[in-house]
Amino acid sequence: MPMDYLSRRRIAVPKHISIMAFDNGLESLRRGMSTYSFNNHALARSRLLRFLPIGILSSTVWQKHS
Repeated sequence: MPMDYLSRRRIAVPKHISIMAFDNGLESLRRGMSTYSFNNHALARSRLLRFLPIGILSSTVWQKHS
């Protein structure tokens, strides 16, 4: 963990440096870190909407997850 590395070098978090996790994992939450969770479904859907004809994505599969 980055916090362990910084702690061994006596670099205070968040006093001297700020860090953030991008996995929304339990270890990050346990340590009180800010995390970011990617919404993979929305990201994939937005990419598909950009490149595929509109009619293809109007199935009930996509509507259920919107």
